[in-house]
Amino acid sequence: MYSVSTEHPEYTKRKELWEKIEDCISGEEQVKQKKEKYLPRPSGMGLDKEGQLAYESYIKRAHFPAFTEKLLSALTGITKINPPKIELPKELDYLRENADGDGTPLDIYFFQSVRESLKSGRQLLLPDIDPYYNKLYLVRYYAKDIINWGVVNRVFNNKDCDFYVIKEYVHDSSDIFVHEYKEQYRVLAKSKIFNPNEKNYFISIVFDENGNPIDDDIKVPKLLGKPFYGFPVQIIGSTDLLVNPDSIPLLGVASCALQMYMKDADLSNSMFVTCNPTLCISGYSARQGETFHTLVGSNIAITLEDPTSKVYYPKTDSSALQEVRNTISMYLQEAQSMGSTLLNANTKNVESEGALKIKSASTTASLSSVTQTVARGFESVIRNIANWIGLDPKSVNIKVDNNYLDNILNNQDIDTLVKLLINDVISHETVIDKLKEGNYLLEGFNTEEEIQRIAKAKRESLEEFATKNNEVTEV
Repeated sequence: MYSVSTEHPEYTKRKELWEKIEDCISGEEQVKQKKEKYLPRPSGMGLDKEGQLAYESYIKRAHFPAFTEKLLSALTGITKINPPKIELPKELDYLRENADGDGTPLDIYFFQSVRESLKSGRQLLLPDIDPYYNKLYLVRYYAKDIINWGVVNRVFNNKDCDFYVIKEYVHDSSDIFVHEYKEQYRVLAKSKIFNPNEKNYFISIVFDENGNPIDDDIKVPKLLGKPFYGFPVQIIGSTDLLVNPDSIPLLGVASCALQMYMKDADLSNSMFVTCNPTLCISGYSARQGETFHTLVGSNIAITLEDPTSKVYYPKTDSSALQEVRNTISMYLQEAQSMGSTLLNANTKNVESEGALKIKSASTTASLSSVTQTVARGFESVIRNIANWIGLDPKSVNIKVDNNYLDNILNNQDIDTLVKLLINDVISHETVIDKLKEGNYLLEGFNTEEEIQRIAKAKRESLEEFATKNNEVTEV
């Protein structure tokens, strides 16, 4: 029996942060289901029935901003402007159409990994064997699944690891339609940690929830009978490929969203309490048997016989509400700033037409660092695949052009291109190439085809004009 369910201290520190980001990405309904985890109960709303009803209304009136998911989707979408350029030997060309054995194209699998690194800053990638077709595919594990890692009988240096522990859930019912699952733990390791005298090859062991190996023998993944000598497992962070968890790019944005949610709850509740005037009557006591109307409106008459009685609406002090609004606005600006930094960590001036070229010098994760890191990670794992089947690892190369913002044209850029064309400074072909880079032209047409389409449109317009002119002349 092994303590295989043990969590690494670095994992324990971060698992709530990963859960927080997942909840923020899921949106308002998921966040509100967590209740007091993200929205503390005001002291005046007790646990009795009345207090519980007040707290439920407090949650319903609050608004959670959905910009965490929007930013994540936008950043992932921007990476598709410049897809990775992937060089593979012909023996591995099948990965382009099916990277994971389930039919996911390699570029889509790449974009999925970019998304994962943006939201968690951590994932694990390794080759997986399909014994039926004798092919290797990619398999990915997420940050919340990688519960432990380490070295055995040597100094840990954060660059190399002897094992990783993956927490999995498997179906646990004789009825295929029943959703019952149990935990199991998959250990990816170097063989030397169990037998120092053996050659150092890749092994995989599955343990049950009690720490007992499910199979009697250690599983050695083999392709056509050949094991992998080494450790083809690659951690991919947001800025590096080191073993310990990397920075979480979306953490600051998610935290701002939750702060805005809490402030909006206070603001909405205060507005609810103060926005409707309350009618007060003082100095009057209803006589026995007298019915006093509690509804207020133009069809209700209030008759007071006591001459000292008064009916009035008290004034409410809502001056503090503006401070709450200002605080919400501050968190929104902070989230926008963080999003801009993620989009571009280079020092560039803000341009007109809303171009997101933000002046910032950031050492934290950015979209550029994430895509570069994911590319390096994919390259490492696919090179291991090439090595496993006896190919030259250097025949695998993955490059990304991460100057995403330089390929986004604004109206001023387009206007400048047209002026340069008119003044014979640049050619028609150059203008079309620039428009293609800025994603202003339809996909599937090359420059020559685009020029032919323009010429055809001009010719048809002239022919139509000539036809109409002839019709006018005949009349």
